[in-house]
Amino acid sequence: VIVPEQATFETERLLSEALSGGLFGVTVTSWSGLARRMLDIMGDRRAFLSTQGRVMLMRRAVDGCEKDLSVFRRSAAYRGFPAEADDLIKRFKRCGMSAEDVKEAAEKLEEGLPLRDKLLDISLIYAELERRCADRYIDSEDMMNELLSRMGESALVGAHVFIDGGSSVTEQSY
Repeated sequence: VIVPEQATFETERLLSEALSGGLFGVTVTSWSGLARRMLDIMGDRRAFLSTQGRVMLMRRAVDGCEKDLSVFRRSAAYRGFPAEADDLIKRFKRCGMSAEDVKEAAEKLEEGLPLRDKLLDISLIYAELERRCADRYIDSEDMMNELLSRMGESALVGAHVFIDGGSSVTEQSY
């Protein structure tokens, strides 16, 4: 049973009462908990990045490619820029887009458009972030994407899955 993060305990309690014998054979989890558990079972041992850890790594990524940025070169120095860039990159990940996908989408736009230049800058930052995370760190969006790509080899094959909390389902989860 997959429920929103904050509802796992309450759902377990309600199911336990309804089944009046415990939860033998039933697992209640959130999307991120499911992804973490499945990847752990499959042997993925990358360190999990919290939101704060992501922002710190994002600052390093921004600093690492700042000289190559055009539109965001000055903005990159501002304190809140890494968190804003992180939010945008999380959205791309939830839609299954890599840094290369963002770059390709930008290159399809007409030259001189501000959106094109902004997307190219974001793709540079995103690529630098991917480079810094490679084989070392994983965040909740990467966990979900990894789980989705390896779903066929997971313990979920043949399992009955119930989802409660449709309003919390992202594009990625859907």
